[in-house]
Amino acid sequence: MLKFVKGLFGQSKTLCGDRKADAFPPEFAVKSGLGSYNTTELNGNFLGQVLGATSHIDAKLNSFEIDVLSRLKSQLKNTGNLFASLPRTEETLPKLQTMLESSSQIETEAVVNLLKRDPVVLGDAVVLSESLKYQKGHPVKSFNDMIHALGEPGLLELVEISSRRPVIGQNDEHFVEMAGPKLLRHAINSAEISSELARKVSANTFYAYIAGLLNNLGLFVGCHILDIAFDGKHSPNSRKFREDFYDLCQKLTTAIARNWKLPEMVCQVYEMQSQGSSRDACCQEAINLYVADKLAKAWMMPQRLDLADKETRVLVNRAHRELDFSRLKLM
Repeated sequence: MLKFVKGLFGQSKTLCGDRKADAFPPEFAVKSGLGSYNTTELNGNFLGQVLGATSHIDAKLNSFEIDVLSRLKSQLKNTGNLFASLPRTEETLPKLQTMLESSSQIETEAVVNLLKRDPVVLGDAVVLSESLKYQKGHPVKSFNDMIHALGEPGLLELVEISSRRPVIGQNDEHFVEMAGPKLLRHAINSAEISSELARKVSANTFYAYIAGLLNNLGLFVGCHILDIAFDGKHSPNSRKFREDFYDLCQKLTTAIARNWKLPEMVCQVYEMQSQGSSRDACCQEAINLYVADKLAKAWMMPQRLDLADKETRVLVNRAHRELDFSRLKLM
């Protein structure tokens, strides 16, 4: 599924130790093209891809951008209704319903693989499994724990709860419909990479996957607000807007995680991310998510990574050294 260019990382530069660029797993590299960028530009370029405004300008905020940022700030002060706009994918619940109806015994792996492709339904499942009704006195620390805690009654309740959520692309929302597939793709790839990095250091892969998969929830809310505020006259393409919009959406992700009562480790990772904590102040899980997020974004860019950038070299070196790409289910 992934097609990459062998020469992305240079012809013979050493990436780590005596390993050369050609040894870097061909299943994970970034598509080549004109120009290059470093990791500090990734967020803005990624947001441009997501919003369909790939060029950005150094200009004052227009009236549309000002309105959107104001609404986002208000949303942060009133987080009670954040969840209503979180959209699910169309296919997850019908497939889950079919699984439950067609088998007398829950096929845990199949259910887990299905939920791993839908951030919002997985979030509902995690929260439901940790409720007093289903927890059964044992903390949920793995996907198997989650499915065991829920059982068939919990999964049926999950279908009922998640079915009340909007479906991506069914509410005539331009920005949500356009951004949805890209945000999902990035989230799944981030989750896969983050989980594998956690496995390599014997950290909790369940929390790592959740943190990666749900990391774009604030951006989903942000896109919903873009649709509400859209005036048909202006585009969200100023550099200042993208920086502020992305920062506020990260804060929204943290607020969602806290209000949703996601696992404490996931909430802490999001808080470190939204506060811009230094590497020394971050836990290993937060560093893993940072690396996974950047690599997943880089893959979606039309240009190539610039290895002259020190931070980029650190990311590539770590991926080269630690990731077992045969284990990843990337999109």
